[in-house]
Amino acid sequence: MARLNKEQKEAVEHYQGPLLIIAGPGTGKTTVLTHRLAYLIQKRKVKPDQILAVTFTNKAAKEMEERVDNLLPFSCFDLRVGTFHSLGEEILREHGLEIGLPLNFKVLDQRESWLMMRQYWSRFDLPFFQPLGDPGSLISALLTHFSRCKDEGISPERYEAFWQREKKKGKNREEVKKMRDLVKAYKTYQALLIENKALDFGDLINDNLLLFQKRPRILKAYQARWPFILIDEFQDTNWSQYQLVKFLAKPKNNLTICTSGDQAIYQWRGASFTNVFQFTKDYPKAKLVVLKRNYRSRQAILDLSYRFIQANNPHRLEFQIKKKKNWSVEDHLVATKKGKASIQILHFAREGEEVNGVIKKIRELLQEVPPQEIAILSRTHQSLRPFEKALQHAGIDYQSSTAESLYHQPIIVDLLAYFQVLDNHFNDPALYKVLNLPFWRIKTETISRLIAYRQKKGTSLFQGLDEAEVSPLEEQKLQSFRRSIEKYAQMLREKSLSEVFVRILDETGWLKWLVAQKDEKNIAWLNQFYERLRRFEENSFPYNLHDFLRQVEMIRDEGGFEEQNMDIQKGPEAVKVMTVHASKGLEFEYVFLVNLINQRFPSNRRRDLLPLPEGLIRGKIPRGDLHLEEERRLFYVAMTRAKKGLFFTWADDYGGSQKRRPSRFLQELGLAASLSEQRFSPSVQRKPKKKKAINKNLLPNHFSYTQFAAFQTCPQQYKFAHILKLPARGRPERSFGKTMHRTLELFLKTYVLNPKFSASWEALQKLYRENWIDDWYENEKQRKEYFQRGKRQLKLFWKNFQKERPKIYLRQGEPFLEKEFLLPLGPYSLKGKIDRLDTLEDGVEIIDYKTGKPPKRLNAEKKQQLLLYQIAAEEVFGLHPKKLSFYYLEDGSKLSFFGTDKEKQATKEKILEIIKEIQKSSFPAKPSYLCRYCDYRHICEYY
Repeated sequence: MARLNKEQKEAVEHYQGPLLIIAGPGTGKTTVLTHRLAYLIQKRKVKPDQILAVTFTNKAAKEMEERVDNLLPFSCFDLRVGTFHSLGEEILREHGLEIGLPLNFKVLDQRESWLMMRQYWSRFDLPFFQPLGDPGSLISALLTHFSRCKDEGISPERYEAFWQREKKKGKNREEVKKMRDLVKAYKTYQALLIENKALDFGDLINDNLLLFQKRPRILKAYQARWPFILIDEFQDTNWSQYQLVKFLAKPKNNLTICTSGDQAIYQWRGASFTNVFQFTKDYPKAKLVVLKRNYRSRQAILDLSYRFIQANNPHRLEFQIKKKKNWSVEDHLVATKKGKASIQILHFAREGEEVNGVIKKIRELLQEVPPQEIAILSRTHQSLRPFEKALQHAGIDYQSSTAESLYHQPIIVDLLAYFQVLDNHFNDPALYKVLNLPFWRIKTETISRLIAYRQKKGTSLFQGLDEAEVSPLEEQKLQSFRRSIEKYAQMLREKSLSEVFVRILDETGWLKWLVAQKDEKNIAWLNQFYERLRRFEENSFPYNLHDFLRQVEMIRDEGGFEEQNMDIQKGPEAVKVMTVHASKGLEFEYVFLVNLINQRFPSNRRRDLLPLPEGLIRGKIPRGDLHLEEERRLFYVAMTRAKKGLFFTWADDYGGSQKRRPSRFLQELGLAASLSEQRFSPSVQRKPKKKKAINKNLLPNHFSYTQFAAFQTCPQQYKFAHILKLPARGRPERSFGKTMHRTLELFLKTYVLNPKFSASWEALQKLYRENWIDDWYENEKQRKEYFQRGKRQLKLFWKNFQKERPKIYLRQGEPFLEKEFLLPLGPYSLKGKIDRLDTLEDGVEIIDYKTGKPPKRLNAEKKQQLLLYQIAAEEVFGLHPKKLSFYYLEDGSKLSFFGTDKEKQATKEKILEIIKEIQKSSFPAKPSYLCRYCDYRHICEYY
């Protein structure tokens, strides 16, 4: 508390009642919120599970949890910190049955919703639009329209009633016909979600509103559970999210909101800037605290930014509060960091010179600061591609935050080319690229002969693999290559795309070759791509390679579905390249704001292609030029990312016949732009990359029992799995184990929460079939054997269940099943998951499922896992375990014990010893007989 300034301390020490915190950029907003949480818990004795903190990103939620943990002398696992969507999903998974939702619903993002609509496009009857050809653009526009409906809490039924009223008025028949199609499409879309047991992000909020309206007892339970609520980035909430907040805050209204009106940049995504004004009306006695001391930027940058954003008056939040509420709001930020700032406009003749000039300037700055302290920001991600290419050519590591950028990385382009050949063997450009990959070791002369044969015979390159005349050795390589293409193309008809992807990397030697390059950045791109495949499979309708490639093309060509893929601050030491939207919440020593010409920044006014009728909008529509004011706020966000240096760049020529004019924002800044003579020197050569050791920043934030086992088995295996996170071939037993755990979790959860649930053998079988994971089985015979094995195990489990009817431990009304924990151990933390807790007369029993056969006895090593769970149950959850049990599903037996104080202390000491070894390890290989079971044996030089 001693380190907080006066305003920060005032916000932290506020106890009960509504609180409005206006926090400009760099004013220590996260510090205030985390200290406030810690203050309520430690000084005001509020229980951690009585506080709900809501942020807008998983990254922000994770950071807040970790910082609160560091502030308190004990772990507060029960503190609920999450996003609006994770909160909505959690409540619906617990109580969704009350409004007819399945427990195992899946959540679709925009890409997945697009694929679902595309798959079922024949179900949409839209005579007004008369879609011709590929409906991709219309689907995107419709999804945006549906999303806006849900932002405003508009159900298909409410929309239809509004359309009927407009129809009776007899005005504007064209609009009425258009509205008719939109209503029909909205109803069809919602029906498809229900059929596919899916919800989109809007449903996660609106279905909760419906739940609370229909089931007041559930609402009262949550109001009692969370008497203290904190909302971060409140200016980014939409109407529905604010209604959810108001529901939960009653009747005590201990509601803290933190907002920055000048950083409201998501109006295009449905955010309602007027929610902040509405808050001051809904809670007229709210306490106001304005944070004005900036801990990030030099004063010159703050002064320039402040003068610039004044152009948004009189519609700025701070201006309106001063005027309407008569509250004192001094919002001119004061820098705590002394020193001069470098603020320059770099004006070039052509786009290429702008790009090269920025690269040259970055080279100079790299003599002063590490690369991760430099950022290139642009209004759109399309504008960033030339800078990414130039950085790559100059040998400067960079990291991009856009989904579109992933598919332009050389390693990913190569992988996509291979996929394109699998999808269509006669795709000659893709096949040519794949043949040239170095690990095939196919000679350039051989590829030239294939091309010559193709031209002579008028055939395809793929056909030439069989027919072109090459040396015997090269012919063997070509035939091996051809067989691999045919093998994996066939495999795709039987196995998942992600499984085939891992097999390709493993069996062709591609992954081994990549690991030998020791390029962490390429490995990071590879992991992103693998996760994208997995996500695509989980929620696509149905999924196949052709649809995945279609989605990739859409993102690459149209730049669609932008998202931040990696933790940009934890990522590799590299220059950051991102849109201004993606940069919000980040800070850098030097910022380049590029392509500053009219019609790019500010961008052209873009209304929704299918705007929502004003009569349906619930929130008050603000006055003024909404688009220009939001663009100005976006520019303000970009400027305030910089600590010491801010460079505005633009060029006269970006192609086309007309000379480009500088952005109007440069004129509003009042800076004189002069033509810079900076030119990219052709003599600057690409610097060879140095081979790096493992970046210690990539070590996991939290450790786990699985990590310890991997490290003790082989440090190099640990590096591959938990640092580089290389995609690995799965195993049937893992798919089977996940299936069994998920089935038992849903069965017991439904049994506890739904009094009408029969808990019959038929019900358990149904859950088993619905949650069967069909990956990594070698063939149909093996798949059937595992399936039958699972049925036998579940039948035995069910018989024991009928006899015993175990009493599952309830925590906050929720069954304690598959519960994650974070256990502090000295300066470290241990992450794990407890399968199940049962209530005993004098405490609880910890149960861990095993699908294999029981051992003859439990030695110290085998006991270690449950001893850690016992420690977590005691220190994290405040429980009193009396029994620790391994439940062996194969024969229905249990092996139980109880950990003594001596055993627990020895376990802690052993774990701390392993963590220290990990921290200082160079991760050498540790060859042994266990190598034959290693997921990475095919890329290890010792196997």
